[in-house]
Formats: sequence, structure tokens, C-alpha cells
Amino acid sequence: MYPALPPWLAFTAGKIWHVKPYSGDDGWSGRQPHTAFASLAAAKDAATANRNDIVLMYSEENAGTLTSDLQATMLDWDKNGVHLIGVNSGVSISPRSRISAISTWTSADPVMKVSASNCYIANVQIIMDAVDTAPLGALWVTGSRNRFDS
Repeated sequence: MYPALPPWLAFTAGKIWHVKPYSGDDGWSGRQPHTAFASLAAAKDAATANRNDIVLMYSEENAGTLTSDLQATMLDWDKNGVHLIGVNSGVSISPRSRISAISTWTSADPVMKVSASNCYIANVQIIMDAVDTAPLGALWVTGSRNRFDS
């Protein structure tokens, strides 16, 4: 049980996956904080759709570049019922669990697409800070019945 989770997820039967962009490693299991993945893509790939798996993305540093999962291409959150929760101070403006573009981003695509349905995404900042492109935004949602909380 994770009592800090919202009541509807605190007793999930799904697996918990851990992501630490600064100190994690995609070669690790991702099943414990000390064996966390480095990327959300690795955690999403490990998660099982429609099982209420939860991906916890940890803030380890205050500097944005050290606490961001940097995307080279758009991250497609495409597994139904897989939830993403940032583990940070819970501030509503610029939490330190971030999804951002790499500095060489050249696409007009958003940083993240949520094509899955029935997902809970909270305490995560999704930021498009590439300056050399004309991006269409930071987040594109095509799935349904998702909940986003800051």
C-alpha cells in the first residue's frame, strides 16, 4: 500500500514502477526505488495495460535538467490504465518531476501524447522548451477518460 497515492489507487493490484531520470538506469528492473529506470519509456514498456500499474517519477534534484526525462521524440503514453505520478513536493507550478524535449529537438510534435484511456497523471510538468522549432504544444491527448492533476 502506498498511502500517499490518491484513495482510488492506494490499494492497486497493479505493479509499481520507479523512474529516476538522474540516477536510474534502463538496464535495471524498475521495481524498487533503488533499481529505478532512467526513462519513462522504459517504465511504460514494462507496465501492463489495464492492470492499474503505476509509474512513479522521482524528483531528485532541483535543477530542471537533472530531474527531467528528456525526450528525443514524442513520448506516446499508449497503455490504457497505466498511471503516472510525480514524486516531488507537490507544488502546482513547475514541479520537479518533468518531461521535456532534448536541446536538439527539431520536430513540431508535442513532447508527450496520451493516446491511452483511463489513466491518472499527476504532479508532473510537461514542458516544451525547444526554441528552434514551432511546436504544436507540450501535450496532445487523444485518449478518453483520463484525469490530470497538478
